Amino acid sequence: MQLTARAQRPGRCSSATENLHKIYIPRNTRAISSVYDSAIMYRMDWTDERMDDFRADVDRRFDEVYRRFDAVDRRLDRLGDRFDALQRTLLLTGGGIVATLIAGIVSVLVTQL
Repeated sequence: MQLTARAQRPGRCSSATENLHKIYIPRNTRAISSVYDSAIMYRMDWTDERMDDFRADVDRRFDEVYRRFDAVDRRLDRLGDRFDALQRTLLLTGGGIVATLIAGIVSVLVTQL
């Protein structure tokens, strides 16, 4: 392969090297910049009145959350009562089956002896 006249001259880079210098780095790979560079940041002054309003709003919201949790607690209590009734039913049914089996075995043994 023959070198071109451009690459043969001393002090000149090859075209491949020149092309490397033309590579552009995308903006998102540059140094990390703040996401707020283009946003307008307003200074907020929190007066005592605003803090009291904020506190009252937060208290109101938490009161609503507590009320909702109370409703959930009542529903869970009813669910617990249902599980207790189910357990009682299963024990009575299981006990009845065991008693029937014992009575059947005893009757078979008595009739066979």
